Amino acid sequence: MPNTKLKYYQVSENAIEIGWPTSDGSVWLERHKMALGLERFYGDQVVVNEGYFSILVIFKKPIGQYQERLKELSSMSCNLENIQGFQGTKWQIPVLYDRDSEDLLSISKHTLLTFESIVKMHGQAIYTVEFIGFLPGFPYLSGLPEKLQVPRRKTPNPSIASGSVAIAAGQCGVYPQTSPGGWYVLGKSPLEFFDVHREQPNLLSIGDEVSFYEINQQEYDRIKNGRLNVKEFSNE
Repeated sequence: MPNTKLKYYQVSENAIEIGWPTSDGSVWLERHKMALGLERFYGDQVVVNEGYFSILVIFKKPIGQYQERLKELSSMSCNLENIQGFQGTKWQIPVLYDRDSEDLLSISKHTLLTFESIVKMHGQAIYTVEFIGFLPGFPYLSGLPEKLQVPRRKTPNPSIASGSVAIAAGQCGVYPQTSPGGWYVLGKSPLEFFDVHREQPNLLSIGDEVSFYEINQQEYDRIKNGRLNVKEFSNE
């Protein structure tokens, strides 16, 4: 039977968007399996771009028989359980938490938690990378404890530093480059989350498991200024 919750849109003569109507705990996994299945089925005939609730399938040639393509896509969506080979990496990310920041004070006022409780609770959680976007290498992480959930800032910060670990709207993320942003910053990591000189520029990938641990300024400087292999912070 077709997966009736999915919607298909022809957005150009060579592109189809597949959309999920709502988000729940399984959407990212279903969406990512679908993307993997598309890449394996079509090979170099397509480019597959994952959105938060959607996939854009760009064919390198005009689609032609649109209904035939829809049948292929619909059939694939019904057999996601058969798509194997997906295994995320586990990461332990060091963070220098900024207990003197205005953002942490704002989080404390929103949540009625002490600074120490915020840091401890954030570090005890296990997060999942559901999506990469907004900026190259920016990971959207689910798993933020309910007690730490705060809304986005009413006025965006014009400059959030590269490596900033931040929370907002029920999610956690890390800014890979200095950028304006509307999230509250907890601290900063010395790791490079996006590096065009790496074979894989993005440090994190969809489906990776992430935990954070606290470091001091001396350890931050040692990691930041050293020539460490980022794989030292993963299970690979």
